[in-house]
Amino acid sequence: MMGEFDPTGSGRSAYITSISWSKWRGDEAYVAVGWWYNDEDGSKVGSVSVWSLSDGRSATPVLLLKLDPSLRAEVRDVDWAPAMGRPHHLIAAAVGNSVQVWRVVSLGRAGESPARAEVVNMHEEQGDRQTWGSMTVWRVGWNLTGTTLAASSENGQVKMWKLDFQGILQHHLSLDPAP
Repeated sequence: MMGEFDPTGSGRSAYITSISWSKWRGDEAYVAVGWWYNDEDGSKVGSVSVWSLSDGRSATPVLLLKLDPSLRAEVRDVDWAPAMGRPHHLIAAAVGNSVQVWRVVSLGRAGESPARAEVVNMHEEQGDRQTWGSMTVWRVGWNLTGTTLAASSENGQVKMWKLDFQGILQHHLSLDPAP
């Protein structure tokens, strides 16, 4: 991934903002890359790409994770959850004033179906949108078992979600900054 980073093949270089390694020990090396670029209209467009580093010398794009179309913003952070025996991967990203999570069902390895991912549902205490209003989300991070996701915003608030038995992230806890 040396030189200009053009994740979409459009001839437009992007800014890499974060990376996170796959934590599956039996896998070849994979890395999730958070990035963004300025669109023609001046808006920021970002996403997350998954790359394989199987030979240790070159990177091959495996999967482009699609953002919710309403999230036209830069990706600030990305974190790959520890698998802990799950048959899929979980990748979270801080995008503008929101958090998005994908379940990567296949990475397209030999003998597998083509690489594909789906968006994981997240539930808030006041509806299904995991936003902070006008506040930017700066960081996301999974716990050691990959079952709880935490995110922090520029106003100092931290929100946490836990995976339920159906694979949905349920709002678990909000920590507000001291007055």
